[in-house]
Amino acid sequence: MTRSSSFFLPEVSTAKFEGYLAGLRHLVDQPSPFTAPDTVTAIMDTVHRRMTRSLPNYSHNRDAAGNLICVPAEIIASAPILYLSAHVDTVPANPSIWTSPFAPHPAFEDEHQLVAQGVNDCKAGVAAQLWLAELAAGGALDLQNIVFTFTFKEEGSGPKTGTALGEAFGSGLPAPTPGSTLLVLENTIRSDSPYLPLVYAAENSSYTIRLTGPLVALRAAQLALAHWRPVAITPIIAPLSDWGWTDHPPQGHVCTAPPDKNPLLAALLAADRFTLLNAGDERSHGTIPSSIGLASGSTPDAVHRLTLTKRGNFPLAATLAELAPYDYTPVKPLDQSVGFDVTERCASSPVGAAFLAAADTGAVAFDRNPGASDATIITSALTPAHREILLPLVCGPGTRSQRTAMPPRFTHGPNETFVKPAGRRALATLLAVLTRAGHVTPARATRRDSGS
Repeated sequence: MTRSSSFFLPEVSTAKFEGYLAGLRHLVDQPSPFTAPDTVTAIMDTVHRRMTRSLPNYSHNRDAAGNLICVPAEIIASAPILYLSAHVDTVPANPSIWTSPFAPHPAFEDEHQLVAQGVNDCKAGVAAQLWLAELAAGGALDLQNIVFTFTFKEEGSGPKTGTALGEAFGSGLPAPTPGSTLLVLENTIRSDSPYLPLVYAAENSSYTIRLTGPLVALRAAQLALAHWRPVAITPIIAPLSDWGWTDHPPQGHVCTAPPDKNPLLAALLAADRFTLLNAGDERSHGTIPSSIGLASGSTPDAVHRLTLTKRGNFPLAATLAELAPYDYTPVKPLDQSVGFDVTERCASSPVGAAFLAAADTGAVAFDRNPGASDATIITSALTPAHREILLPLVCGPGTRSQRTAMPPRFTHGPNETFVKPAGRRALATLLAVLTRAGHVTPARATRRDSGS
């Protein structure tokens, strides 16, 4: 396939962008933490109704895991398929660490930003799918071979429902054809001007385990497992005395917080045999704890449960060998946490080739996801044959964390902020890429860039 350096980036009109924002506002008005499945079901019901109304010629089905799958009445078997995906659940919010006037809910909004829990991760991506469907319903776009998917649970510990999607390819989902793409619409946009969209053609591994034992043994394990980071700890038996709590500046997602900013690591290394530690929530193992509880035990060497996560480019076989000396429990399946790297075959897909053309002109930049998304979860469950065909990529309209802002804005933490001009540019880029790839055709308009 020939690469072309030409790439036309259209303007998203104020009216179209306002339509997108209206959908995003509606989503963030409905809290949906994965720790409250009923709320996730409720927001999935909302998404289901809107997709059914916008695309009546599609089938709209919920699978046994709770995911929503929307498939066009006709799939052109000789053409590539685009599978869009975003998850509707969020991490739970802690209002006490948000900075006024911001709060998890209701949303704060001004001309530049929209601030609420889950606004970037991943309701901005859910809103993008709804927006494309509604543009098609209004006659602004024609869609070709686009399958819409919405996953029920991507956050937190335990099984992820994206595996059900991966297993459904060839049955509940059309089997991928040559050139097909899975595009996961996670938050990848830089929050500072010129708001460059990042495209992830590779994701880090994201392993999470639990160790159980006295703090002396856990500290020794932590020192030996140099790449693993503590994210939660609790004693097996609660102390009779009250906890003394120390609050630390929030650091957000563990995959981007440096080790010296992890207060649980410091507390674990400083603990003695009579110390009791309590911090974090294993269910939200992607978030650095911001409060550390200390108490004194009546006897030494109280048994604790310690949750550790390791994120980076770490093969599964080497990780299993590293863990062999320890009696550990996976908090999520290790074989679903490996990550991927498809950088060398991006040009095999029209969507990948369109992103490459955009990168040639500086409209986007390719990078490696420091964490992992449903792109890893879904592809981990594919058959080997489908994995060889399908190209997973990650790029969506949500904004990355703003650690240097005042106050800081964190995904998986307080003050989560969607930057409007960044989102508007990301939507324009998405439209341009999908148009160039042949999955979207502007109705009543001539395509100005046919691609190659």
